[in-house]
Amino acid sequence: MRADQDALSNRQASLIKMIFAGVTVKPERAEPVADKGLQIYQNNLLMTAARALSLSYPVTEKMLGEETMRLLCRHLLSRELPSSGDWADWGGQLSDLIRTTSLQDGHPYLADIAELEWLIHRAARAAPTELDIASLSRLADENLSDLRLYSGSGLNIIRSLYPTAELWQIHQQDVTDIDTEEVGRLLSQPPRARYLLICQKDHLPCITHLTEEEYLWMAALQAGQDLASLLEQFPAFDFSQWLTRAIEQQWLHKLT
Repeated sequence: MRADQDALSNRQASLIKMIFAGVTVKPERAEPVADKGLQIYQNNLLMTAARALSLSYPVTEKMLGEETMRLLCRHLLSRELPSSGDWADWGGQLSDLIRTTSLQDGHPYLADIAELEWLIHRAARAAPTELDIASLSRLADENLSDLRLYSGSGLNIIRSLYPTAELWQIHQQDVTDIDTEEVGRLLSQPPRARYLLICQKDHLPCITHLTEEEYLWMAALQAGQDLASLLEQFPAFDFSQWLTRAIEQQWLHKLT
C-alpha cells in the first residue's frame, strides 16, 4: 500500500513538473496537449497552489494581500513542487523565498511570520504523541551519557528579531478588525532576539515564549545531545523545573 502511494505521488509530482515546464504530456494513442490546454492546466494548478498557501499562511496573506501572495505562489512552484498528493504538505519554502525578494529589505519581519505560520501548520497536522511515563524512570540511571530526551510530535523552536508571535496573534482577527495602531507600534520596536517554541498541545498548535537559555537547551536537545552533555553545557540550567514544565506543556515524548 505504501509503495502504491509513493508511486502515485511520484507520478503526480512528475505531471506537475511537466505542466509548469511547458512539456506536453503524450501518453500512447493520445494527441499532444495544445498550448491553450497547457495554459488551462497551469492556471488550474496555480489556483490550487494559491488556495493551499492561503490555508497554510492566512496571516502572511493578510499582511501581503492576495495578489502578492499569488505572485509568490507562482515563484514558489518553480522552486518547490508538491512531493505528495496532499497540497497541505507543500509550501514549506515560502519563508526562504521571501528572504530572496525585495520584501526582505522593506519588511524583514514577513519571512519570520511565514516561518512561524508553517511551524504552526505542521504542529496542527502532526500525529499526537503521548508521554511515555515509564521512560521517566531512566532518570535514576547512573550513566546519563546514555540517556536522550525526545520531544513531542510537531515541536519546533525559532529565533526572531521581531515580535512575530504578537503580530501573528493580532492578525487572527478579520482584516477590518485588525488594530493597525498596535501593529505599527509593534513594528516600530527596535530589533531584539525573541525565542519561540511551537508544539501541539491538547491536539491544537501552541506558541510559547522561551528565554535564550531555554532556547539553546532545546536546540541542543533536538540536535540529539545526551543528558550528561546537556547538563555539562548548561551548568546553571534548572533541569528539574524544565522537566516539570515540559511534561505539563506536552513538550516531551520519551527518554531512552
